[in-house]
Amino acid sequence: MTIEPVHGNGQMYDAHSKIQKAKPDQAAVQTTVNKQGDTLTLSAEAKNLQPVVANLQSGFYNKPDVIKNVANKISQELPPAK
Repeated sequence: MTIEPVHGNGQMYDAHSKIQKAKPDQAAVQTTVNKQGDTLTLSAEAKNLQPVVANLQSGFYNKPDVIKNVANKISQELPPAK
């Protein structure tokens, strides 16, 4: 069996040649990154949770009386055990 080379547009592919990729100019990349900006839009539902998140971060819910009140409210909302 003989393997013939493949020719395309008069050029022959050389498997041993190194392919050089063009590197972008770092200044151009940095300029592009600076022009782009991420935005975050909170829903009304998420905005209503901000006080809860603040309480969590401050440790408000770690107080014994708050834990007891939350546990009581949860037990009232759950159906009785069978």
